[in-house]
Amino acid sequence: MRISRFQSVCVLALAASFGLAACAPKPKTIECTPNKVALNAADEKANLKCVAKSDKGEPIADAKFAFKSAAADVAAVKDTGEVTPGKKSGTTNVTVSVGEVSTNVATTTALFTTLKAEPMDLTVKVGEVLPVKAEVQNEAGAPIADAKVEWKSSDEAIAKVENGTVTGVAGGAATLTLTAKKLTATVNVTVSAGGPAAIAVDLAKAEIKLNGTHKIAVKATDAAGAEVAGVVYTFATSDAAICTVDPTGAVTGVAAGDCKVTVSEAGGKSAEVAVTVAK
Repeated sequence: MRISRFQSVCVLALAASFGLAACAPKPKTIECTPNKVALNAADEKANLKCVAKSDKGEPIADAKFAFKSAAADVAAVKDTGEVTPGKKSGTTNVTVSVGEVSTNVATTTALFTTLKAEPMDLTVKVGEVLPVKAEVQNEAGAPIADAKVEWKSSDEAIAKVENGTVTGVAGGAATLTLTAKKLTATVNVTVSAGGPAAIAVDLAKAEIKLNGTHKIAVKATDAAGAEVAGVVYTFATSDAAICTVDPTGAVTGVAAGDCKVTVSEAGGKSAEVAVTVAK
């Protein structure tokens, strides 16, 4: 039987094709980037870029990959290698295969659903440091470990915050804003100037006559020596039979003798005036 020239060319081309196919390297391993996937929001996604390699470690061109998720309700995967979160948090594997060779990409879905701050209202003194707890929860209300939360103060001249640690800087009010992905929460911070570091009276000793009066002048100062305004004082006498004192600090001599008047404020600072009532 005679073979035409056209038939000969076709036979040779077909043989060459089979020869190339027989010589093509077989996949030995599959490497994917990223090799782990973590998803926290419904609109997040990860694109797997995979390479099949021969037993010599050489990349195989035009390898056709198949992608499959072990739990689509936790994480789904498209034919393109795009991984998206499911409707519930959890862990699963995305299997990538070429022929009989496969690899698994560990995938974790932790849906950021709620961001809570405790306390939501905080009072701190100037110079005082207090913690604020932040917790990110998933759709089931379970806390998500190692969830990243960013902190910001509306006025760092009043209150500073770093990783949930709040420092009172100056008297006033500020708002802390917590952010985790698209979730936000706020904490209202009130910084009190605090009580004085010391109080002092104008005279440590005073002498008055019977029925005479002396008005005690008091000055409160902070740790830097600056005067603190608005301090409320309480006055008390050691012996009302010798001298009395009214709420304004006015001392009146009742009988001859000695007595002490103590001045105090709510923070525990105090001062004394030794009073002598002359005949």
